[in-house]
Amino acid sequence: ENNLLSGQGTLTWYINGKAVGRDEGTFKNGELSGHGRLSFADGASYEGEFPGKGTLTLPNGQKIQAESIHEKAGWSIEQTH
Repeated sequence: ENNLLSGQGTLTWYINGKAVGRDEGTFKNGELSGHGRLSFADGASYEGEFPGKGTLTLPNGQKIQAESIHEKAGWSIEQTH
């Protein structure tokens, strides 16, 4: 829709030909919407709602309660208290 990603899928991000991240889930207007997962090149990941609460898994396996917040440049993931 509007030439933007829409529906279930995976979006892989590249910098200089190297995969640096992956977004998986349901997309609406080119952005994750509802339940999804972000994976980062360092092994960290966030799984949860967009926007909303979820779990951030650090590269060492530690799990932290977090939430995704929509910003102009995309999603930020912040630890909840």
